[in-house]
Parts: sequence; C-alpha cells; structure tokens
Amino acid sequence: NFKMKGHTVFTQSGTDTPNWGTGAPAGTILQVKHGFFNGITDGSGTTPTQITNLSVSITPNHASNKILISVNVMMIPQTNSHCGILLYKNGSEITGATNSNPDSSGNRVHYFLTTGYHSASGTTSHQQLMIDRLSGSYEDTAGSTNATTYAVYARAREGSHAYYINRCQNDSSQGDDNAVARGTSSFTVMEIAG
Repeated sequence: NFKMKGHTVFTQSGTDTPNWGTGAPAGTILQVKHGFFNGITDGSGTTPTQITNLSVSITPNHASNKILISVNVMMIPQTNSHCGILLYKNGSEITGATNSNPDSSGNRVHYFLTTGYHSASGTTSHQQLMIDRLSGSYEDTAGSTNATTYAVYARAREGSHAYYINRCQNDSSQGDDNAVARGTSSFTVMEIAG
C-alpha cells in the first residue's frame, strides 16, 4: 500500500493491478480508454446510430469522479442537409451534452456537434470532396462504480438523408483521384479524481 498524509493512494496485492484508494489528489487522471476508427462508413436517417469503434467501457473507481470525454469525428452530410453526433452513456443519450436552447417551433435539430447545413446551390464536384472535422469535449459525473459504456452516435437531418464518416461525399464515384481524401476519427474517455 502507498499512503500520503494518512490517505491510501493506491493498493496492490501480489501481482494484481494497483487500485486507487481515497487519497488520489483531485485532478489526477486515474484511467484512460480510447476508441479509434480508421475505416470509412456511411449512414442515413434521423435515428442515431453508433459510429464504428467509437465506444469504450470504463469502470470508475468512485461514483463522484469526473469522466472527461473528448471526441474527434470526420464526417460530411449529403448536399442540402446537415448531420451531427450525440454522446451516449449505457445506451441512452447524454442530454446534457446536446444543445439545449429551447425552440418555440420544435423543428430545429439539436446535436452535441454538427456539420451545419451543406447547400447544393452552386455545388461543384470539388465541394463534394469536403470533409468536416467535428471536435469537442464534455465532462460527465461517473455516477456509479459499475462498468459504464460511452459511445458516439451519428444522425442526419431527415430520414432519407445520408452522412459519411472518414470520407467525402463523392469518395466512391470520383475514381482513383488524389483529390479524394480520407481521415480518421477518435474517442477518448478519462476518469479524473474529484
């Protein structure tokens, strides 16, 4: 056991992995989980769908600890549309991470991060080679010491609209052209002592 000022910082028995005790200083990063997606995929519709490989399970040491979530997703909607991502915890949307400004009409689409609207007005083949980088972070509270799954989900503006991850809209129809770029997406979840 390692102690500091009378508090157990971590314990270890034999060859077991050390476990943090109650004495870890506030702000200490206790563990890091990472998801990475370097393939390409697409989706469609307004029903949020989990993005490949952007899901991690973390077992917090204390229910009061903070969970810092960092997201980087490359995506693009079809023209005349927008798309975006939402954060999920154990299969349910983290509503606190989604834009919460009230709307009187109720027609606006709320995301955690969004590409914004991409218009087909004046669209050229070059504009259809664009990819947006959605990047942001959110702080959650662990809430328990049970294994917890965090994940990134994507959705589009309307049911018939498509979105593309790590690729441009014209990727498959452009042919073997060095104007076509592909990227990667990642997801990092850290437990931080409170």
